[in-house]
Amino acid sequence: MTFEEWAAKYGVESARQWFRAEYHMVFVVRPGRSVSGTCGRWHGSEPLGNPIRNPDVETAKQRLRDAVCNCFETEETIVDD
Repeated sequence: MTFEEWAAKYGVESARQWFRAEYHMVFVVRPGRSVSGTCGRWHGSEPLGNPIRNPDVETAKQRLRDAVCNCFETEETIVDD
């Protein structure tokens, strides 16, 4: 079950506890390759370069935000050259 599915069934706070998500999201951008996101012990990644799914970094970051129902308060981005 994904974070979104759990949140829909049991609520966002329950999902946060189950997936051990925190209140801070860290994005790591690997230009031309992928964007990963870590929120507590929850981790996800999105590949870059697909013109339909993730044409750019911001789209990939938004998909990761949506995957945890935007339940964090702060975020930071690290670019890994």
